[in-house]
Amino acid sequence: ELFLSAPEQRLVVIGDPKQAIYGFRRADLATYREARRELLEHSGRSAPFTLGKNFRSAAALLDGVNRIFGRLEFFDNSAGGEDSIVYQNLTCGNPGIDLKVAGAEAASPIRLLVPEPRFRLQTTHFGSGKKKLPAELQEPLAPLQNCTFHGEAAFVEQVQAHLPNPEDAQAVQTVLKQALDEKTAFAESQLRELCAQEIRRLLHDPPTWFDKDKQEHRLLQAGDMAVLCRKRREADALAATFRKHGIPHTVYKQSGLFQTRAAQEILVFLQAIEQPESWSRMQQAWLTSFFGARLETLESQRSLGGNHPLRRQFMEWQALAEQRRYRRLFSALLKFTQVVERDLLHNLAERESTNRLHLIQHLIQDGLAQHLDLPQLIQNLQRRIEVSGESGNDNTLRLDCEQDAVQVMTIHAAKGLEFPVVFVCGGLTGPHSRRLYRYHDDQKTVVIDLLRDAKEQVEQEEQEENERMLYVALTRAGGRLHLPAFPRLEHCTELRTCKLAVGAPLALLQNALDEFTDPEFVVRGLHEKAEARSQKPEAVGAGPVREPMTNHQPPFLPSIFQALKTQHRGLVATSFSRLNRQDETADGRRQTAENAGAGQTREPLPKPTQMLLPEQLEAAKAGDEVSVSEPIRTLASPEPLPGGAKTGTYLHELLERVDFDDLNRTEGFEEWTALERTQFLFQSVSVQHGIDETGRDHAASLVWHALTRLVPIPASGTTLRISECTRKLAELTFHLPIPEDHHPAWGMPAAGKTWQIERGYLQGSIDLLFEYEASEPPERKRIYLVDWKSNRLDNYEPKTLAATVQEHYALQVEIYTLATAHWLGIQTAKAWEQRFGGVLYVFLRGMPHGPAVDFQQPTWAQVQCIRDTLQSREY
Repeated sequence: ELFLSAPEQRLVVIGDPKQAIYGFRRADLATYREARRELLEHSGRSAPFTLGKNFRSAAALLDGVNRIFGRLEFFDNSAGGEDSIVYQNLTCGNPGIDLKVAGAEAASPIRLLVPEPRFRLQTTHFGSGKKKLPAELQEPLAPLQNCTFHGEAAFVEQVQAHLPNPEDAQAVQTVLKQALDEKTAFAESQLRELCAQEIRRLLHDPPTWFDKDKQEHRLLQAGDMAVLCRKRREADALAATFRKHGIPHTVYKQSGLFQTRAAQEILVFLQAIEQPESWSRMQQAWLTSFFGARLETLESQRSLGGNHPLRRQFMEWQALAEQRRYRRLFSALLKFTQVVERDLLHNLAERESTNRLHLIQHLIQDGLAQHLDLPQLIQNLQRRIEVSGESGNDNTLRLDCEQDAVQVMTIHAAKGLEFPVVFVCGGLTGPHSRRLYRYHDDQKTVVIDLLRDAKEQVEQEEQEENERMLYVALTRAGGRLHLPAFPRLEHCTELRTCKLAVGAPLALLQNALDEFTDPEFVVRGLHEKAEARSQKPEAVGAGPVREPMTNHQPPFLPSIFQALKTQHRGLVATSFSRLNRQDETADGRRQTAENAGAGQTREPLPKPTQMLLPEQLEAAKAGDEVSVSEPIRTLASPEPLPGGAKTGTYLHELLERVDFDDLNRTEGFEEWTALERTQFLFQSVSVQHGIDETGRDHAASLVWHALTRLVPIPASGTTLRISECTRKLAELTFHLPIPEDHHPAWGMPAAGKTWQIERGYLQGSIDLLFEYEASEPPERKRIYLVDWKSNRLDNYEPKTLAATVQEHYALQVEIYTLATAHWLGIQTAKAWEQRFGGVLYVFLRGMPHGPAVDFQQPTWAQVQCIRDTLQSREY
């Protein structure tokens, strides 16, 4: 009104009544028509301007859309009138827009997805009920009873083969009417499969699309395709089909964040830290993906005391929650459980991780903004989980990744968007029978018909809205449009391959799509499983019945399968721990075979555990470097630090972060531990790993003696202190190519040789590499390799240490030595002798009592032998 009342104004209003699809939000046509009438009266024009050019779609596609919506049954094309919606043909405003395959003829811009019909003569067809076949047809067709056929041609061929008169068209039509499966659920599943197959074909052999932004042609990508449906339920079913086919996809503005499994698991965790003394709450928390415990192991954990590391961890989380430090709480949870890293490591779907992080962000915001304590935060989360219909951005799922993906969305969500390729894959069902009857009376007022007396008028307005919805869906495409089609049966034209419900949007399209009968338009689908179930003529009612091979076992040829697996597996990334477990498994199999021959039995080797479960916090994993097999027992006297992987990780982190300069400039252990920096290091790392004060003090002693005690070097008759090294590298990760025949010989240049990595890599992490300059002649700098060991042994005599290294870590010595030689770039025996000092296996628990170090100095000949050994073994 402000614009219209101004003496000088330039107001341009653009509207398209054919896109009025938000009637349920009161964005109806009556408001649009009233506004148009007032604007026309003020302007003095009898009719509005018409925008007749389309700059979104290719010319060939617009011809097909004009062909569909130009029919008399759409909109008000047959009536006309002042307030009528009459479709006007569109012309292409950008002739450069096209979708084509290089070197091929132009494909049809409109493709029909035609699911194959399913036929089945059930037992009820051969009785006396309402669905019975005529009596004269029951006996001839009895062999087809309970057989399923896919495709009209296959079924008609079978029926004609069993009829007394194969040319009896009336009998064939009668059978087709009875046997056709008209359920929309089956048609929907077929349609989803067809859609997935066509998308895979387009991604495998992509056509080129004219990019309007860059004004150039490029290959079609997954993100250029949209699959439109009518309901959210249809979108979820499409997403499940695409996951099965490995198609990258994302559901546009998918709701239900607080109804996901991630929300339920976070609720269980919060309830557990609210009541850490409750055994039931702890059990439920351990079974979540945060901790990944197995059900069969829970009973053995019932006796966990209050001093157990996991119990203490829950108490610390409870303290953070009571202080309302929710950001710190969830950060500690993710770091302790490493659930996100585990999901990525095991290549799980990113959806769960994205939901988990999104929910945590919401909880942190709610807790801080509303000043919620822990019980209130739990109550808030529980309420949002129970309210399944909650809408808005808070309950919308984020995109789970940034990769290019097919967009799955409802037609309403697609309004205003455009895509080079569009699939319409929904709208087979009609409105709900219990819906509100809503229509406009003669005064254009919205009426809710509680008595349901105006059914005809309600259905008319619903049909008009369905027409507009189809218009929006079909005009989203720029280059190609895929539409579901259910053509009439060839032998019974009054039937379609699927009986669409009254009021289904797609039902309005079928008469128009009957004109697109050329084979170039049609994409037909037939499942392999469905094809296998189709009965062939010779298999029905003829010949002897074969017994099913229920007890057949195919021959197992492990050597063949292993060879194929090795041939097709690609590059290998392995490590000392994995190779060590393989060797132990092989030794166990050999020992089992020997015992079996002698009439003895042996317990099978335990399977290596891949993740840290609650019951494993004090028990090391099989093959882990911080554990030793059964023959080497722990010390009889108790130690403040328990054995196991957790203690080993704790000590490794301290040794990695400790400042060597502090060790060298202080006079003794007491002065070093009194430093503020030392105290902060041990305090923070101990809290992070759940180590008490006694264990922390003992760890400080181990670190001090490991780094400052004089270590004898037998090869040179000298000693050294690790803390006095000139340079160092801690936790050095390496990826060493597995030696192969075609690799250049050691010390030989690679010129003239083919240098390719075909088998894979040996990977690992060296605890410490340090450079040490000897104070006695010959004064030269050498590199030493250190591996920290937290094993608990009976004693730390040199013979015991040497035996332990030989039995458990010989392979590790070889791999780490070879990796160091490669990293240093040593090519000759002389350079090796001058630069490499040796390998130090430092057993930390023995260092306070003496130099508990096993020293090895492989010769150059041994290094070359190591390379040959690693080359010859299986991976």
